[in-house]
Amino acid sequence: MQPKKDDPEIVTPSFDIVSAILSNKEGENAMTRTVVTSGYAPLTPGSKAAVASLLNQNGATLLWNSFTGPNSDVSVSLHGYYEAAVRAYNAIVTAEMNVIYSHFSQMTAKQEGYNKKQIRQVIDDLQKKGGLKVEVFDRSAGLGIKTSDMDGILSLITNKLTEIMFDTKTGWSKEPEMVDPNLGFDPRGRQGDKTESGQVISDIGDAMSDVMGSLPILGWFSPKREKNTNPQYITDNQYVMKDIKNIRTQKFYLNLSKSTTIKVPFHTAGNLGGLYAELGEDEKYFRIVNMDDPDFQKREINFQLDTKFNDAFDEIINFVSVVFRKKYGNGQEDVTSQIMINGDDLKKGITSKSITYPRLGITNSDWLNYEYQVVWSFKGRQDVVRYPKEINKWISTADASIPLSPPLVKEFIEIDGDREQFVSDSISSVNVSFASVLGGEKKVVKNVVLRATDQSATSKISLYHDLDAPVVYQNTWYNKRRGQHKANMSLLSTSYLFMQPPAKEDFKK
Repeated sequence: MQPKKDDPEIVTPSFDIVSAILSNKEGENAMTRTVVTSGYAPLTPGSKAAVASLLNQNGATLLWNSFTGPNSDVSVSLHGYYEAAVRAYNAIVTAEMNVIYSHFSQMTAKQEGYNKKQIRQVIDDLQKKGGLKVEVFDRSAGLGIKTSDMDGILSLITNKLTEIMFDTKTGWSKEPEMVDPNLGFDPRGRQGDKTESGQVISDIGDAMSDVMGSLPILGWFSPKREKNTNPQYITDNQYVMKDIKNIRTQKFYLNLSKSTTIKVPFHTAGNLGGLYAELGEDEKYFRIVNMDDPDFQKREINFQLDTKFNDAFDEIINFVSVVFRKKYGNGQEDVTSQIMINGDDLKKGITSKSITYPRLGITNSDWLNYEYQVVWSFKGRQDVVRYPKEINKWISTADASIPLSPPLVKEFIEIDGDREQFVSDSISSVNVSFASVLGGEKKVVKNVVLRATDQSATSKISLYHDLDAPVVYQNTWYNKRRGQHKANMSLLSTSYLFMQPPAKEDFKK
């Protein structure tokens, strides 16, 4: 029978696929992407099972080669069960009683003249033999079957049988009536008259009537006449034998039984080896597919972040995302996808991500063309910067790799100052503020502080601003005794700035 997956007694699926290749589904180089089975074994006539698997090229090659040998890498393990009828309770009651009565009697009497000789031999034999046998086989506790009703029936029957078997008055043990050994035998001698033969015969008939009681008298006996009062003893020989057997046999047989069914599981497995030898030439079952066929070919587009701007994700950039679109125009739906790179990716060393799209049967080079949009998100700014700027515009290209550079210019500035002059003029520090246009917004993009106590005489910084946007800077000086001085804003035209302290009278408290 077919086990169910939710059967509490059998949790194993009805069939399993045993394969090292088809089970290799984890990890970066997994040979099998998916394995789908119908889940139930074909244990009934006409039933079928189905298995489908999607493999990469390595897995498909190994599996193909395994089919060509005597044993393939794929085996099918079947799990099922059959129901067996087992006897949970069985009680057999056997009762038998034999009563045998045997009677044998032999009596002989010889009387001649005045001599009389009698021999009596009487044997009575009464035998009673019986027994009650009860055999009980009970597995109900182990099988969880209720058999209390059977025990009640068994107890009732055995009690009744015991009563009937050993009742000597009305039961099976009732004794038969004893046979009278004198029946038919006259212990008395008979007298008769030789001259009156008819009278003698009549007397003999009277004697037989007295002994036999109701025995019929033959009709030719003459009527009674007066008895001879002085007869002579005549010959009187008698011989009576009785051999009687009375046999009574009583038998009783009862079989009480109760059965149930149990599930007996079975497990078997078979290898698909030899399948290719039988069906390998039939393309309905086996065929080789060129994975470079236009129907299967795929293309990967790599989007690489310009590493020159990595530090910008710590300072001014939240993330960059790419929206991808491939339009086919041959009845196929567009393929769209999206990737994103943020600061967490850069900390993990991820500076590039890819998008893959299928060829879907396009035979010319148009399948290389695709479209994309780039979106940059800057810190502190709600609006994003799009490239192209219009939301419904796309960049069309056929390149296999796209560099991702933010719409910014990165400049390196070196700031220098005479620290000894700072000390002699009582200058504690100078703050240099740089401002420009960043993401279309005018703002301060960098602040640098030079102190008289700095160990290094110069500071090197990087500035980010929009393309073609000017950069201005403003110095604010701090004197320990005279206060501060804020210089005029100046246009940055060089990558080297030397900080010359202002005159003493320029400071104001």
